[in-house]
Amino acid sequence: MPQGFDRHEFARRLAVIRRYRGFSQERLAKAAGVSPSTIALYELARSNPNASTLTTLCDTLGCSLDVILGRVPLTIGEDDAEGEG
Repeated sequence: MPQGFDRHEFARRLAVIRRYRGFSQERLAKAAGVSPSTIALYELARSNPNASTLTTLCDTLGCSLDVILGRVPLTIGEDDAEGEG
């Protein structure tokens, strides 16, 4: 992960963006080629994706690396991302 990477911020943003885009953990996992439990571990800040998986997550969710890694402000909030889709 890049220098200054905040895995808790990544975890929060991944969950917010995933919900906002209407993905369940299972659906996102399938698209990213990982298990649903891996997505859960990312969202709990207990594991980090490798570069390839991170890129796939961004492509699937339609967001940039800068957004998901917390380098730029997130323009959606947790209130916009309720539910599991």
